[in-house]
Amino acid sequence: MYYKIKASIDLKMVGRYPQVEEGIFPVSVHHPQFIDRIRYEKAQFEPIMAKAKLAPRAKFTDLISASTIGFSLKLLVSERLKEIFELYRVEGMEFFATEVVQKSIAKKYWVMSIYTFDYVALDLANSQIILTKDVFEEVKEINVYSTDQLRTLREKVQNEYGEDFSFLIKKLGFLPNSKDLLFLRPVSAGVGYYVSQRLRDHLEESGITGIDFLEL
Repeated sequence: MYYKIKASIDLKMVGRYPQVEEGIFPVSVHHPQFIDRIRYEKAQFEPIMAKAKLAPRAKFTDLISASTIGFSLKLLVSERLKEIFELYRVEGMEFFATEVVQKSIAKKYWVMSIYTFDYVALDLANSQIILTKDVFEEVKEINVYSTDQLRTLREKVQNEYGEDFSFLIKKLGFLPNSKDLLFLRPVSAGVGYYVSQRLRDHLEESGITGIDFLEL
């Protein structure tokens, strides 16, 4: 069994949602080496990082909710959550050091950036792929029979229907013996991070905070 993970919205755990109220930028966000220039690809340069300013009522957790510039499309994780993820996967993700600050407190955190998507782990017979228009409008179901077909589906859809069209992996099934930590897009909310039952158990037994597990 797999679970989608997301930053927790439990206010008893996180104090406030989202926890980060703003980013602190050492350079212009338009700088060519600013961290947001890296989107779903392996870094070709040492990125300039933003710091995350925690809201006054927010708590430090292992996964911190952050939607501000400098942290979009990525996860903001603690040292111990980083170490657990690295036990289960070595490729397809990078970590860049940053700080989370709240008043006079500053703690080291890591921005997790992914650059590989695990289409090969999808059980296509038990998954549902939807043609979409303007991101949110669902048009019809698409039959996809191979991983190679899925990898080129966006280009095929836009060539056939137009640039306003794309696709969404709406229902997910994973093949047996897949990795314990998986990444996929496009799914609901854009990109999805998925953990096996084994990895979930490890996270919970380790007392990792700030994570909600959504059963598929």
